Amino acid sequence: MSTRVHLERLQRTLPADQLMARKEFHPKGYGFSGRRHSIGPHVTCSLLILLCLCPSILSFSQIPSVISARLISVNQPIYVKSSPKSFSENIIKAEGDVVSSYKFSLSSTSSSSELHPAAERESPAQNTSKSSKIEMQAQQLEQTKYKSKHHNPRKKHSKTNNNYHPKSNSGSDNQRNNRNTKRCSNRQNHKRKVRHLYSKAREMERRGLWKESCEILEYIVLDLEPTDAHSYLALARLESRRERGQSRRLSQGGGDGSDGGKDIDEEKSNESGEERRGSRARKIFETGTHHCPESVHLWHAWAMHEQSLGNLEEARGLLEKALELDPCNGYVCHAYGMMEMQSGNLEHAKELWKQGITSRPSAALVCSLGQLYVSTGDPQSARVLYSNNFSLLPNERERIEVYLAAASLEESEFNNVAKASELLKLALNDGKTQDSRPYVALARLGSESGSVDDNIVRKRLKEICTKQVERVLQGDAAFPVKDGRLFNAWAKLESKSGRLKKAKDVLRQGMQLYPEDHTLLQAAGNIEERLGNVNAARDLYGASLMVEPSAPTLVAYAMLELRNPLENNTANITMVRRLFQEALLIDPKHGPAYNAYGNLERRQGNVERAKQLYEEGINANCTDASSVYHGLGKLYLSLGEIEQAREVLQKGLDFFEANEVTHVNRYENVAFLAHTLGMIELNINNNVKRAKSILEQGLKRCRNSSPLLLGVAMCESRVGNEQRARHMFEKSIISDPDHAQAWQAFGVMEMKAGNYRSAKTLFECGLKNSPRHGALWQAYGELGIILFTSLQNV
Repeated sequence: MSTRVHLERLQRTLPADQLMARKEFHPKGYGFSGRRHSIGPHVTCSLLILLCLCPSILSFSQIPSVISARLISVNQPIYVKSSPKSFSENIIKAEGDVVSSYKFSLSSTSSSSELHPAAERESPAQNTSKSSKIEMQAQQLEQTKYKSKHHNPRKKHSKTNNNYHPKSNSGSDNQRNNRNTKRCSNRQNHKRKVRHLYSKAREMERRGLWKESCEILEYIVLDLEPTDAHSYLALARLESRRERGQSRRLSQGGGDGSDGGKDIDEEKSNESGEERRGSRARKIFETGTHHCPESVHLWHAWAMHEQSLGNLEEARGLLEKALELDPCNGYVCHAYGMMEMQSGNLEHAKELWKQGITSRPSAALVCSLGQLYVSTGDPQSARVLYSNNFSLLPNERERIEVYLAAASLEESEFNNVAKASELLKLALNDGKTQDSRPYVALARLGSESGSVDDNIVRKRLKEICTKQVERVLQGDAAFPVKDGRLFNAWAKLESKSGRLKKAKDVLRQGMQLYPEDHTLLQAAGNIEERLGNVNAARDLYGASLMVEPSAPTLVAYAMLELRNPLENNTANITMVRRLFQEALLIDPKHGPAYNAYGNLERRQGNVERAKQLYEEGINANCTDASSVYHGLGKLYLSLGEIEQAREVLQKGLDFFEANEVTHVNRYENVAFLAHTLGMIELNINNNVKRAKSILEQGLKRCRNSSPLLLGVAMCESRVGNEQRARHMFEKSIISDPDHAQAWQAFGVMEMKAGNYRSAKTLFECGLKNSPRHGALWQAYGELGIILFTSLQNV
């Protein structure tokens, strides 16, 4: 999708008060004349006339249910994934090809509160009419694709062509289509129709139209091709995600749990309670494996569904059946090994991963086995494993993942930065790789002493990004990177140092080069939010969701609504919950969504609901699981259950050590885990040795973490090692000059040691950077009392 199409969609979709996007993020704002645009009166009049003539367009069948609920409640859309040209028909534009999507309307009984209502039961007459519509649409889809393939715009649209006659030309097109259809057998046409419908369903799924996607997939497996394993797989996964979202709403008390959709075998479920959870998805898996018993992917997906519900024994049985069909399938071996490792069966996990690597090595298998070697104290075996499999991996993306893991191993375990740098340069493939991760990793590489200076990293990223911009301006498209991750990393460092305007400029450059990178739009929204430009942040989050709906952007949008509500300065908790639920439907393994959702429920006083969300995230083997473990640990701490908090935090650290694959993990959240657990050991259990060990373990993963450095300094101060403590306090302050606790703790140590002048300087520097920190003012006041008392005594 071009930049102009994207901006036109944004302008037509958002209301006038949402269109005040900041001009700085685009060379000409969101318009094309250098001015900020809004919806004109002629557009409003046209919409009013259209509404009067065609009231049926008010159906929200093409708008995600979260958005339709918001349209009903506050009349301001968050984002609309369909084209604004028509509410009753979605148009997908891609490189000039126009593909009309299906017209489905919600029944009058469907509820807007459901994120993904299941397909409604229909009479045979309705089902027949719907089938004929889908068949007719498939024929139109074939004709459209044929026209786009054999289309000659110069002949068709040239006004100077004397033979140009629209009617006769359309007739010749129909004749060509008929000849093309006659060349193929009925079976080939049938397969082509199934492929087109399946592609259409996946496209609708990507755009968030899950109800319509399910209807098409059901039509395929019920009426067209009952042995199509791909359709069963896609349909079952959609139902699995829908049912998880439905269970969350039921536990929240937001629905009655009724499912109006028709079952795959047209029978009502007689199960109740927990047995009913996942019943529809399970029936689809059962029917799919009955018709397609040789599909390894169906057995594997069914096992993952049962694992997400906590049915580990059923999952093991299904994975064993998949291995009987394909003993060396990489996906099955990796998933089975991960489940066994989480259950503590390390030897079985190792055997499964070796079994997969022997036949068909993949990055997931190699990196998982390598990290298992590291976690069991055998990093040398991991080094040998990585070096032996570089040349055996099937594609560049997987080779880069193993290079990243090997470089992280050399840096963290062997402290061999030169070797790590060499591996990352090999991953770059002489600058030909399109993956930006090796560039970012090379920029973040530390020194032989183990330190990582943010200023050096910033300088490296600036050089790479500047070179990229210069090549583009010179018309040289040789720089192969295809995303804006480098600009995102540079902007993150600028914002970390408090230079928000500089970060904003960096993101603007990245958005000019990569207008379709939704992560840059999300990062720009975050910067605007921190600058206090809430409306601009909303616009950018909405633009990011229009480019590609993603869980991180939905979480950011939800947090924005919590901090800066639209109406009456009161957060719409119901809408925020639905945003979190939408994020988990898009990505059921998005750890920050579980963490943020759980934190919301904890602050609302729903302790059991918060605990359930944290445990769901842990059981789902979510990404960034360390943040979920940290949230659950904080919940136990707030309840005064110290031992449970300590156990959960330790499990989080152990889980990260066992599952760390590359250095691109969120080390800052591991730092939070280590810091919280270390403070429990230091301040509650008074175990200084244990606390210091935990904090130093965290520093191996996040060397510049100011809280971890502060914790080590406090441990050294507790045992009387003041010189070592001073060194760690200084490193903590250098890492984060705005860390008020570091200034305060450093000053208190100097005050107790009798170094009042040094303490006074530390308190004043801390107050200059953090003038609203109460503990600093209190310590400064105590120092003043001590100095005043000493003067009186003199």
